[in-house]
Amino acid sequence: MKIAFWKVWPSSQDFMTKIESRLIDSCSGWGGYWHTDLLFDDGTAFTSTLSTGTEILKRVYVPGEWTFIDVGLFPDEATLKAWALKHVGYPYDLFGLLGFITGDYDIERNKYFCSEIVVDTMQIAGIFKGLVGYKTSPNELYTACLKAGYKAAH
Repeated sequence: MKIAFWKVWPSSQDFMTKIESRLIDSCSGWGGYWHTDLLFDDGTAFTSTLSTGTEILKRVYVPGEWTFIDVGLFPDEATLKAWALKHVGYPYDLFGLLGFITGDYDIERNKYFCSEIVVDTMQIAGIFKGLVGYKTSPNELYTACLKAGYKAAH
């Protein structure tokens, strides 16, 4: 199982998207990442986006635009995927995301942003228990992975 982190300044972005990504990065700690997916071993990804909310999808990962961290094999990956399937279709947590800007985190358990849903899913496997999903940006999740000893692959 891996966690994929989308870089803030991928080469294929247009000018306006680069401005938006720089703003998001500045609000979430200047770590260089602004989106994350949880990749299951079957090649599907679990994430949440503004346009679709939570979903399981097959994504084409453009080389150079993503960083991957292998968090290992889990004997209970089926349990994690079952939990993910139960959470498909939840709306995107825009107000929760804005908490990185305002410092006022409005927890709504029926809405998720990308790193929030990844953290909440991983906590079922006992990983990242010290993180609070709705307070964890993609940059903070990336840093937590490195501190836990996981290695990044670009």
